[in-house]
Amino acid sequence: MTASKPELLPCPFCGSLPDLEHVVAGPRVSCGTCLACGPTTDTSEAITDDDFRAGDVQAINAWNDRAADKARIAELQRLLIEATAVAITMLYDSHKADVTAEFSIDELEQVVASTEHLQAEAVERIYRRAWDAALAQQGKEGET
Repeated sequence: MTASKPELLPCPFCGSLPDLEHVVAGPRVSCGTCLACGPTTDTSEAITDDDFRAGDVQAINAWNDRAADKARIAELQRLLIEATAVAITMLYDSHKADVTAEFSIDELEQVVASTEHLQAEAVERIYRRAWDAALAQQGKEGET
């Protein structure tokens, strides 16, 4: 009994359709748009009746498992945006001219929108930790 070739899921990074390719190390799935690639797999498997190798199935399954992590990737991207927004907000407090020179009004509005859901206490706690770290670093630099 032969297994059918599984369907390739879109790239978890850019959403493009990937390709199954055979490189020297073995079959792997890669995205021609953003150049992401999955792991290579064993090439020692015999060709089945459907004219594909079991290694191809392994490569596709490895790719699809990573593609299934798309929700986790989206969550990490959201957290990165929040952390960046908090950092820009903190920078704005002490360097308004620099921030307004570097970012457009639309970008600053996006910063505000991405942090609106954060509670003021959480933002304050992050601000205090960053401030304490900056002061500690400044003290270390003064000692040398």
